[in-house]
Amino acid sequence: FVRMLFAGVSDCPMIIAVGQASTGKSTVAELFDDLHLSQSHDIVTSKAWISHNADGDKGEYDLLPRIKQRVMLAAEMGPWFTGDDVEAYMRVLSRVADGNGLSKTTGAHGTTRYEADYPGEYRFGLIGATTFPSKRAWIEMGNAGSRFLFHPMPKVDDLTQLLDTLNDGGKYTEKKSKARNHITEWWNYFYHKHDGEITDSDKPFVTEDQDLALIVLARIIARGRAVDFGGDHGQSGVDMSEQESRAYKMLKRMVRARALGYKRATVNDDDMEMVVRVAFASIPQWRQPIVKMLCNPAHNGGYTSSDVQERLGIARSTAIERMKEAGRIQVGRYEQERTDSVQTKGVVHLDDSRLSGIFQKGIVPWPFSSDD
Repeated sequence: FVRMLFAGVSDCPMIIAVGQASTGKSTVAELFDDLHLSQSHDIVTSKAWISHNADGDKGEYDLLPRIKQRVMLAAEMGPWFTGDDVEAYMRVLSRVADGNGLSKTTGAHGTTRYEADYPGEYRFGLIGATTFPSKRAWIEMGNAGSRFLFHPMPKVDDLTQLLDTLNDGGKYTEKKSKARNHITEWWNYFYHKHDGEITDSDKPFVTEDQDLALIVLARIIARGRAVDFGGDHGQSGVDMSEQESRAYKMLKRMVRARALGYKRATVNDDDMEMVVRVAFASIPQWRQPIVKMLCNPAHNGGYTSSDVQERLGIARSTAIERMKEAGRIQVGRYEQERTDSVQTKGVVHLDDSRLSGIFQKGIVPWPFSSDD
């Protein structure tokens, strides 16, 4: 919501809460129902953006003009990332995410156009929730140029904490209502304080080191989301076409928005820690563990297949494939090292020291446990 007020920005801010079932993802999206600029849509089909319904006038059924300059809440985005229509969703979203509209032509109904008269006229925000995307969805996101960032929703593993949550005496609805009221009150204050627009002079200061860290995190996202044809399609080669610049701009706007929410003129470690979590959650879930291992500031040197197998709790063959994949997407460097005159073993090293250097130097906090 805050990023929608940024002046001179035409692309669409999108953040998706991702995690296992029953981790509160939908609840997060629903907390924003009452906010000025919000518009809730539980289930959206890929054809809803421009419906081309023969029985309706232009705009009557079309989603795009109804959500422009607003924030769409989508509490159930499973079909977007796991359904049969994944490719269509990603292609439409990659087109509308620049905020400049969309046109659609069919033989039966001609052409419907929503063309922007100025950059960002059809800009919108998106807050959503989903379980982990399918491999096909990650591939299509990579092919279309992903516009999403994901925020992880952790599973409650502590049984005592889980028991307390389940036996809350029916207070869930009461707590949710109270949280929504607080958020709505805060948003009304914030919106009017800034008169509905945040100019460059209002944006919190980002240091040179923080700026460098953001581009490094953007590289983690871009490389982490690369389409690996060797592993995914049984072919050869890796598509590294996603631009780091897009992820960098999204992350930078995110930390500035958070700092503004806390009435700060500068970005601090808490803001940066948030985007670290977002960066790692925004790459495919099967790659996250090995990428975290390689970037972990507490570890120096490489990992053998035994290390990866033990740390991730996976089979030896799977561990080796994860190591090789890290090499193919240029996060790691997979090599065969000689242990004696006869035997060799596979080892994966971090390919770019800057990917862990931002954590080792304390520029950005490492928000994960020592085992990650």
